Amino acid sequence: ARQRFSQAFANRLVRKTYTAIVIGKPSVVVSSSNTNNTNTNNNSCNDDCWNVIDYPIDGKPAISSWRIIDINNNTNNGLCICMLEIQPQTGRYHQIRRHLAYCLGTPIVGDAKYDGGGAIAQSLRQAADGGMFLCSNALEIPYEEG
Repeated sequence: ARQRFSQAFANRLVRKTYTAIVIGKPSVVVSSSNTNNTNTNNNSCNDDCWNVIDYPIDGKPAISSWRIIDINNNTNNGLCICMLEIQPQTGRYHQIRRHLAYCLGTPIVGDAKYDGGGAIAQSLRQAADGGMFLCSNALEIPYEEG
């Protein structure tokens, strides 16, 4: 059983789902020529569609699917905070954090390494009280009888 479990991870059969709260609203069309960020179905994209970031990390392929779950626009200060659902297809070092910050321009709230260090990011870090708003919330592991 342990060997099958390990093989499921090694063969990328385990689906991992994360939730993150990010600074800003990601655009559905990303301008970077190295980023393939597209709707996975052929319908017009809305906030419920899945998008794909296909951008290498440290010279290795790195792919993450993402979608917007919720948007909070604070009209008092112009700050937009979004909740995203992310499913990495590969497992590179800091893949989700780097994809969100570098490819989408929406760093995770509380991520001192990748949030750019601006005034808004620092203010949100203080509000996060040292935490980062990234949570692993589901693992789907294939199961075979026997």
